[in-house]
Amino acid sequence: MTYAVSTERPEWSAFPNRTIVPVLAALGLLSGCASTIEVPREVRVPVPVPCVERAPERPALMADEELLALDDYGLVIALARDRRLRQGYISELEATVEGCR
Repeated sequence: MTYAVSTERPEWSAFPNRTIVPVLAALGLLSGCASTIEVPREVRVPVPVPCVERAPERPALMADEELLALDDYGLVIALARDRRLRQGYISELEATVEGCR
């Protein structure tokens, strides 16, 4: 048997491709295991929102000039009416404010 001896150098460009690709793939897979994925977490942030949809309507009370123009009986009746209106308005305001607490 005779063997042919070649004086040419082997092609080295094919050799690194065969070993480097699996090594790089293994390193890529291992580097993925080293890092952890940060899971998004729920963060509650207080946001100011208005607690009142609308303010109660202000009642139409009599002006001072109108009260001065009345006689005593009319003045007492007008003041009693204004007092009732004002009490109702104040109670609505207090209920609105209480709802915001």
